[in-house]
Amino acid sequence: MGSCDICSKSIQEPEGYLLTTKEVVTSEAYWRKSLPMLGMMLPRKALGDNLLMVVARMAKSDTPWMVCENCAVLFSFDLAERREKARICRSTGQPSGGFALCQMRQQGNDIIIDNVDDDGMMAAMRAATNAIRTLESKKKWWQFWK
Repeated sequence: MGSCDICSKSIQEPEGYLLTTKEVVTSEAYWRKSLPMLGMMLPRKALGDNLLMVVARMAKSDTPWMVCENCAVLFSFDLAERREKARICRSTGQPSGGFALCQMRQQGNDIIIDNVDDDGMMAAMRAATNAIRTLESKKKWWQFWK
């Protein structure tokens, strides 16, 4: 038993799919779902100003992501293959690492982001930026005044 790394819904065996960090954070649909949840904690302007930090915090995940049926629709993958990978992970604990697109460290008052996968980080930033644009375009005219 575990929970979805996106929505926290409980996942019972044999349910669930195993995805890589790159597959998750390069999905615009993932960001469209996740950014409003983050937006409840951050003012929208602060979220936009700190987008690199938000993306890097997700992209530094060095473990695979377990995803429920509901969240699986945010991604494109072979369902049977990923369910089998989830089964193997549950029974063996493998794979357990090697998924991070970046590393974050603090140096004095600065946070340093070291890319492990430059292309993956650029794709993640594009996906998150496009998601913000999509979310903003869906706002009603009166919401821009808030």
